[in-house]
Amino acid sequence: MHPPLPSRQAPPTADVAPSFPILEQRAETTLEDYVAGIVWAPDSRQFAVAGGEGQVFLGNITASGLSARPIGEHLLGVLDIAWQPKGEHLATAGQDGTVALWNAAGQEAKRWRPAPVTTDRLAFAPGGQLLATASGRHANVWNAQGELVHAFPPAAKAIAGLAFDKSGQHLGAASVGEVAVHTAAIAPGAAVFGAIETAKLKQALRDTRIVRQRLFRATTGSFSWSWKPPAAT
Repeated sequence: MHPPLPSRQAPPTADVAPSFPILEQRAETTLEDYVAGIVWAPDSRQFAVAGGEGQVFLGNITASGLSARPIGEHLLGVLDIAWQPKGEHLATAGQDGTVALWNAAGQEAKRWRPAPVTTDRLAFAPGGQLLATASGRHANVWNAQGELVHAFPPAAKAIAGLAFDKSGQHLGAASVGEVAVHTAAIAPGAAVFGAIETAKLKQALRDTRIVRQRLFRATTGSFSWSWKPPAAT
């Protein structure tokens, strides 16, 4: 005789903050592409969608519903999308290696190729004056008009992520096993950043719980630091 099977109990319900409002769906629309990314404009009146097959969509949400229309494309697919903070431009990067700037009306303002390989990552500085791009091992910084401000020496490995900090003075670049933070020198009275110091000081991470940081300050007042995890033993 077999022992009785244990009774099945319902899984516990997730804890919900009692004062948190429930988000309800307001509207929906259908796109002729699969979605690879979505960003909102700073004024929350528009949003943009990156299509995995290459189309770029510009959308609006109103009391009457939701709408989105294609405004352009990247060959083979859109890889990243970013809206300029405090500005009207939208930036997209695609597998065709180009970066495109679009205005709020959905018109293409500029398109260029940062490097001879695919452009994978985009990041606007919080003030909107600068746009960082990552193309393989190449990272560049551009102004809001798409003009080159600074080109970093090639990284040891492909750059997988870019991010500015809240102040807009620090740009983080992540690759396999390494994170480098570059700090820009602000030119007095200038609307954009001046030259970016690229000197790196690499410090091994001897213990996963303790990060020993050293800051190297150059004559420009800039510094850069990076760390690598220890090799597996």
